[in-house]
Formats: sequence, C-alpha cells, structure tokens
Amino acid sequence: MVWTPVGPAADTPAVVMRTTFIVNSAGFLELATPVDGDVAVYIDLANLRSNGQSARLLIDDAATVDAGAPNFVRVNACIDFDSGYFILETPGRDRVLNCNGNAYLSSGTGTEIGICDSLF
Repeated sequence: MVWTPVGPAADTPAVVMRTTFIVNSAGFLELATPVDGDVAVYIDLANLRSNGQSARLLIDDAATVDAGAPNFVRVNACIDFDSGYFILETPGRDRVLNCNGNAYLSSGTGTEIGICDSLF
C-alpha cells in the first residue's frame, strides 16, 4: 500500500520511504523500508477522541510499539483477494478516515474529530 503524499517534496526518497507500507508475516501493517528495524503502524488507546470511536494512525519502531502495550495496539492488515480490498482494522475499528489531513481508524464517521475529507 502506498499512502500518496502531496506537495513539493512528495517524490523525494525520504518521503516515499515513509509512505510505502506492507503487511508483514504476522498480519500487521508496517513500513516497507524500515530505517532502523521494523516500523509498525499502531493506534494509542490512551489518546482516543471523544467517545472512543476514532484513533489516529501512528508509526514508530516496533520495539517501542510493543513496549507501549496494552495502550499501543498494532494495526492488522489484509488483502481480500476476492474483492481486491485492502483492509485495516484494530479491535472495534475498521473504517479508515482522512480527517483534517490525518488518517484514523474508526467505528464511526469521524464526526467527533471534526470535518472528514473522505471515508476510504
């Protein structure tokens, strides 16, 4: 999966490295080209918005994410080969929202965050 960056530096190697993701052998989303060790995608349950529906997607090295358990929850990912859909989820959240320029996993519509540009 490639999160398409925009702007003047969008195609620089440093930006491309931080926006290309894979599903690892354990079924978790992580950066395709880790800088120093695996870089995991996670949500921080301690920082849920309002009623707990939406959590911002974050990235950090896997050791830090694992050390932050149980508040840090890795994002599960899979490809549905029948439909072609790329699916992201954490317990209770399976909608990817683009809200105010940030990606969130949500069980709702993102109204508790503010105006959402799109639901992927």
